[in-house]
Amino acid sequence: MQTLNVNGKEYQLDIDFNTVINTNLLEDFDELRETVNVNNNSLTSVKKDIQLLRSLLYAELQVNHKDEITSIEDAGNIIGEAIVGGIDINTIFEIVAKCIAESDFLSKMMEKEEKKTPRDHQRKQK
Repeated sequence: MQTLNVNGKEYQLDIDFNTVINTNLLEDFDELRETVNVNNNSLTSVKKDIQLLRSLLYAELQVNHKDEITSIEDAGNIIGEAIVGGIDINTIFEIVAKCIAESDFLSKMMEKEEKKTPRDHQRKQK
């Protein structure tokens, strides 16, 4: 579990299997990966990165703040407040990424998907 402090409010970030399934997290990962593969430096890619951050934060907030954070827009508001309050967006990414890394099932799931992707990509090129 990771903690994100925004304007004196402490948010406990955690992720579990049900949260991954009940949010659009996996779809957002796929969409981001496709965008990055097509155009690595575009504004679209930056937007997808930020959308993914918001999706990840929303999912991680659902374990401990489900009653308080009821929409993905609420998670976006927290990110906005954090940035206005002086927290760098890269710091938010790091906190969110650490939470995922601590989640054994999600990190293993993503690791298997990453290993599978290059082989699929190589087959398409042949």
